[in-house]
Amino acid sequence: MKKASKIILGSVLVVTAAGTLKVFAGSGEGCHFRGHGGPFASGMIMGRMTERVSSELDLTATQKENLDALIKEITAIRSEAISHRDERKAELLSLLDSPTLDQARVLNLVTEKAQKVETVAPEIIAAIAAFTDSLTPEQKTRLHERIDHGFGHGIRPF
Repeated sequence: MKKASKIILGSVLVVTAAGTLKVFAGSGEGCHFRGHGGPFASGMIMGRMTERVSSELDLTATQKENLDALIKEITAIRSEAISHRDERKAELLSLLDSPTLDQARVLNLVTEKAQKVETVAPEIIAAIAAFTDSLTPEQKTRLHERIDHGFGHGIRPF
């Protein structure tokens, strides 16, 4: 597989993992998955996700541990990304404000982001696999239905 294909696949998997957890987040009153409301709100959402997934899928103790590990991985990656958001935004605005777009710098920014995704993708994939591989066929069917319903209709099914 070409490097570009691996990067795209890794990006899709990370976004899918985050999106899957967002489906379980529920209505999100007062704060949203993107981190509005600060670290406390993010912790509340992750806690609510864990409770909803555990309840809806009737998870065993081992499955809950695997889900917790997955959420911890995503939370750590998300926190790191948020910590650099302002500086990335400032750099992009600076590039846009210049008389001519520095295409090499923009390409470098994209490459840096792709490398970060490629670096964390194996950890996320392993955490997703540990969780989904521990599910029963019935739980996988329920998860599939919830994800399909949530993504297909733009609503949060849980």
